[in-house]
Amino acid sequence: MTIEVHHHHHEDKPELPVAPRNHKDRVLTEIARLSSQISSLYDALVPARDHALAPAVKPDLPASPNVQSLYATCLGSFAIYRADTLVSLGNRRAVQHLFRYLVARTGKVVPREELVELLWPEVEPALANHRLHVTVSALRRLIDEGPALGTIRYESDCYLVPSEALVTDCDLFEHHFGRARRALRARDMPAAAEAFRAALDYYRGDYMADMPYADWVQSQRDHFATRRLIALTFLCDYCSRKSDALGTLDLAQQILGVDELRERAHRELMRAHCVMGQPALALRQYERCARLLRRELGMSPSTLTHRLYEAIVNGTELPAESPVTP
Repeated sequence: MTIEVHHHHHEDKPELPVAPRNHKDRVLTEIARLSSQISSLYDALVPARDHALAPAVKPDLPASPNVQSLYATCLGSFAIYRADTLVSLGNRRAVQHLFRYLVARTGKVVPREELVELLWPEVEPALANHRLHVTVSALRRLIDEGPALGTIRYESDCYLVPSEALVTDCDLFEHHFGRARRALRARDMPAAAEAFRAALDYYRGDYMADMPYADWVQSQRDHFATRRLIALTFLCDYCSRKSDALGTLDLAQQILGVDELRERAHRELMRAHCVMGQPALALRQYERCARLLRRELGMSPSTLTHRLYEAIVNGTELPAESPVTP
């Protein structure tokens, strides 16, 4: 959706009336003024420990020609960079939460009421609107350079971070994941493996990991976690078929770190140990798999897993796995 930008001078002026017309207006004005002062003092004295920007140095992410002036990391701890420099958002929770929310909706208009409900759901509307105005102004001063105000735009009572103003690690993850899917359709397995690895390079943790309890992040968190497992599963199978035992071990362990009930990952570990001449470790992995399935699901290992176990015990040829089809 394209939004025409107009410079509304009233957006940069205080929204509180200079000369209240009645007693109610005077009371609301005074409450807003005092609340703003208290909020500023509180934010200055109490650091936002739960959601502060943890990285002091930009992560060693793969270079990309698509990264423009602002780059945000959302997979793991949230951070914002201009070129190689970390942009500090200070320690005010409202400023940090607002920018996270707008970045998560880059390219989409967000109504003012939606932001007010997110940040101050129980505050009287006039006061909440004033707080939003103050918070947006503070955020603009932190993230925009020079006189141009391009990162956060305002139009028709809505706010927007335009797509051309910012690139995120999520964008780059999705770009490479899409490349992998296209390579799979072309049956180009090496190209698919390369693209899946490139996508995983950007996955430094769960989506907005430093906001573990925010409801609005959950769908995106699930989306990227699912795609990460798809990439890991394909790569694990790819390494196994290439007899890359160390690669298989690493990838299978990552899969089980996410979901320890993935039977195929247990089998991949068993096969890798056999390739490395460690049948005892392979049998120990089978016992661990059987114990987990019994405890968590009340089930025994599948027929294929049991056949693999029998082949290892008897020293016979290992049964083949069906190809992974992401």
